[in-house]
Amino acid sequence: MHSMQAGYMDKAHKYTDKALLQIEKLKIIDSHPILAAFQLMLLEHIIMCRLVMGQKSAAIQEISQACQVCTQNPRLFSTHGSQLHTLLGLYAMSMNCMERAEVQFNTALRVYIIFFSICFFTLCI
Repeated sequence: MHSMQAGYMDKAHKYTDKALLQIEKLKIIDSHPILAAFQLMLLEHIIMCRLVMGQKSAAIQEISQACQVCTQNPRLFSTHGSQLHTLLGLYAMSMNCMERAEVQFNTALRVYIIFFSICFFTLCI
């Protein structure tokens, strides 16, 4: 993640692939929910790397993979739904589909607001 933030996209890609492979190996032994959360975080970062590097087809495939991880764990979908919509918005921007990007960003905001409203309401009870 640090390599991506520093602009070393190739290095970030290499280390992310290694980390994702290790997570897959660990999931075979014990499918703990924290592994899915780490996998999703790594996928989110590699998707951003792909978009910056102009690898749009790989980015959309990994967005699909992130959605599959979320569907396997409903709690992840509720906590990371806004990030998925943001990634779809970034993808749409990279494809020069600005109206669709705006729809995804607005959806991300709505999902974010709904999720934190529910969390706040739950805490108040």
